[in-house]
Amino acid sequence: MSWVYIDDLVGLYEFAIHREEVVGPFNVAAPEPARNRGFAAAMGRVLGSPDARNF
Repeated sequence: MSWVYIDDLVGLYEFAIHREEVVGPFNVAAPEPARNRGFAAAMGRVLGSPDARNF
């Protein structure tokens, strides 16, 4: 699962808006995507799921 911080996304938009040489589509993604298992375990811990301790 790819994620990106909102500040990084806004920074990319600002970069693209202020430079005429940036044209066409561009991609925003995390350099190290989170695996679903780890993401689900972290979400379970945050939400207090009793099953989260099994991961």
